[in-house]
Amino acid sequence: MTVHLVRIIVAPLKRGLGRLLVGFFSSRRYWGPAPPMITLRVYRDNSAAVAIYSSLGFAEVPADSNANAMAMEKKANQALRNEPSFTGMALR
Repeated sequence: MTVHLVRIIVAPLKRGLGRLLVGFFSSRRYWGPAPPMITLRVYRDNSAAVAIYSSLGFAEVPADSNANAMAMEKKANQALRNEPSFTGMALR
């Protein structure tokens, strides 16, 4: 199974909401025993998003990328680096 994350847009307040959402939806905790391949696309000039996705274990798929957009993927059961904490976070 493949899941494609689309249009994750948050205000650039640097409060970690983007990392939290992507981390949650690409985690083993969310998918359980049958984790899918998680894919997404990001504009290459969006360096903040590229950095977040890379830190969460996503890697570029060169065959599916182009000059403007980078295709990225990761297996949900892959160990997460810098996994965000999903407890105790209050959303405002």
